[in-house]
Amino acid sequence: MNYNPNKNEIEFVKNLNVCEYKKIQLIAKNVLDEIKNFIKPEISEKEIVEECKLLLKKHGIDETWYYDCPALVLLGSRSCLSISGKELCTF
Repeated sequence: MNYNPNKNEIEFVKNLNVCEYKKIQLIAKNVLDEIKNFIKPEISEKEIVEECKLLLKKHGIDETWYYDCPALVLLGSRSCLSISGKELCTF
């Protein structure tokens, strides 16, 4: 299945310089590192997404370009699913 970016995604990438992109990627990596301590067996997908939103906001990121989906989180038997952010981010 091929991914076809929408007009907003294309414009976002066109307007983003390499330094900004690297900064955003570093923030995303930091959030992944920080979220490890939050995840426990009793935590839901929704709670993990909400915590990721808070961590991203703490680092200055308060919007996303991918269907307004800041984190794709699938737990347990759902972790093998292939779901787009458009389908997943209904929280």
